Amino acid sequence: MIDSYNFNNITGYNSAATPPLDFIARFWHESEKGDEINISAMRTKVFTENLSSVFAENSLLKKIVKNLWNTTKYNNEYIAYLLGQYDDKEFSYIAKKFAISPSKKIPRRELINNINTLFSVVEDESLTPSEISIMLNADCSLIESTMSIICKDNDDE
Repeated sequence: MIDSYNFNNITGYNSAATPPLDFIARFWHESEKGDEINISAMRTKVFTENLSSVFAENSLLKKIVKNLWNTTKYNNEYIAYLLGQYDDKEFSYIAKKFAISPSKKIPRRELINNINTLFSVVEDESLTPSEISIMLNADCSLIESTMSIICKDNDDE
């Protein structure tokens, strides 16, 4: 039989106070081991940092897929223009819908994190600033200047 305990009774910890150590615990019972209860724990900060990095990577990859899809749609429109399905004025209107907004500024720290994540996912050191700018929907000159910061930081290590 598994007994229940009040956390305060076990630790003497007052939940209203700030804990000196903050852990997240997992308790599980395997029926073939009788009454034995297994416990594993890790610092909450480590757990939440690992989890948030997975969410951040997932969010970035969703943005990249969306940006690549928009690039594909633009390329299809450009092909249609080259085949004469649009005149210059019509294509100019279509192209403006796909243009990168210069007012869309990505904070430098976020851009550095995004580029590093992109390199870790793609595992291809030969990505060009132009390719990265398409994937991140950012101005190519901003990507170039950020990549020079990343390269400088890597050289310093």
